[in-house]
Amino acid sequence: MWLDLMTSQALNGQLPSPPGSQIIYSAKSSTAVTVDNRLPIPILVVQLDTSGAHCDPVVPVPATSSEVLHSWYGNGYAAVLAPATGGFICFLGPLPGTPTATTFTVDADALLRPNAIGPVPLPTNDSIIPADSARVVVGCGQAANGANLLREQYWQRLPESTTLSPDELLTRATTVVSGMSDTTSAQQELQSSLGLSASGGWGAVSASVSSTLSLSSTSFQQVTVTTESTIFNSSTFDNSGSGGAYLLFWQLTDVVTVLDASGQPKASVVTAIPPAIVARHTLPGDVAQFTVPAGLAPGRHLVTARSNDLTATADLVIPGGPLASLMPQYGAAGTDVQLLASGFASGQAFEVEIEVSPGSDTYGAATVSPVGGVTTPDGSIPPGTTLTLPSAPGDYALRVSVGSSESSMTCTVLAPEILLTPAVAGPGSTVAVTGAAFPPDSTVVLSVTDGMTETTLVSLSTDDAGNVTGEEA
Repeated sequence: MWLDLMTSQALNGQLPSPPGSQIIYSAKSSTAVTVDNRLPIPILVVQLDTSGAHCDPVVPVPATSSEVLHSWYGNGYAAVLAPATGGFICFLGPLPGTPTATTFTVDADALLRPNAIGPVPLPTNDSIIPADSARVVVGCGQAANGANLLREQYWQRLPESTTLSPDELLTRATTVVSGMSDTTSAQQELQSSLGLSASGGWGAVSASVSSTLSLSSTSFQQVTVTTESTIFNSSTFDNSGSGGAYLLFWQLTDVVTVLDASGQPKASVVTAIPPAIVARHTLPGDVAQFTVPAGLAPGRHLVTARSNDLTATADLVIPGGPLASLMPQYGAAGTDVQLLASGFASGQAFEVEIEVSPGSDTYGAATVSPVGGVTTPDGSIPPGTTLTLPSAPGDYALRVSVGSSESSMTCTVLAPEILLTPAVAGPGSTVAVTGAAFPPDSTVVLSVTDGMTETTLVSLSTDDAGNVTGEEA
């Protein structure tokens, strides 16, 4: 599945059971919650209390088995974890508010897709240096020899992270690592755990792992295990602001663990997936703050900053109630973005409307695929639902409604742009051109004009993201 809002909240400890939620007890299995584990690995079901923290009871569920929960938070939530590593699998809920026979299924559909585990961790006032993100299970399966495989990913903060003083220009050498960065076992031991020939090399390990995970997943999985390679770069960072800043380097890290028959780790290999992501943050003391007013209803609210005729806006989300979002929230005209929504009534048709022009406050039907969808049993929009961005650049307001329930949001259609390198060139010189935010899979005609005469230079193609490629149309 793709990462939706509630899954992101559960992953980051921000999905509490409702305030005042009481623990429901049911001694009879006929009026209790059943967890049907269809994964080839055991799982742990952990209750989430009214603060979103993990709490008792913790119920283990063996691989491909079912287990009954005799107590839970009414209308609350539970997290599902991998007992061998603590990796996040999914969340369950809302759980019933009364003793009611309810079954939740945990299968391959519940796993997040590889490389789609959410953004890098962000600093807070309490923790300006965020910890590595939680491990997320993105695949699992059983090898031909019966060994179980667990694939997890997480964001790891790199030691290249640094600080910048006001108006500082810093040039420093950075190290980019790709490929296998750590293994608990020699190559031969890992191959033995998978039942492979000792002469197969890392290629055989990659093929075996990819095949095993793909057969047990809802999407194709490609795992490439190679020896570590290191590239040294020289990078320049500029802090032109008046306050201090710091740069955090993040690496998407892939961990494949081989489990024995009891579900305990037997061997593992850790792979760094390039490129590293650089995020700039302002040091505390330079950050303006405000207190969220009491009485704001759950949902999305618009925060506006004004200075004379200039304005800037950002979304503020109050937890609870229906909530919709786009991933990403911007793109080129005509591109498809993921539409995510949760907190609505289940099994109901949903309607998506968008402004007919930026800022018009007049709405029309948005282009959504597939057409005619209904909300899932947990009140979410079905995974894989996409929205096609309008053709004109600008900021648009959208709203998703199910009956009388509604959630609003915004999106941005980027204006096309091109970059010439070099921008100063005489007749006969070769100039490289790059471009972005054009309609996907379209033709871009490049021409030059002196203000009076226009001369066509070349027709180029765009890819499915709207970027100008080097291919002529």
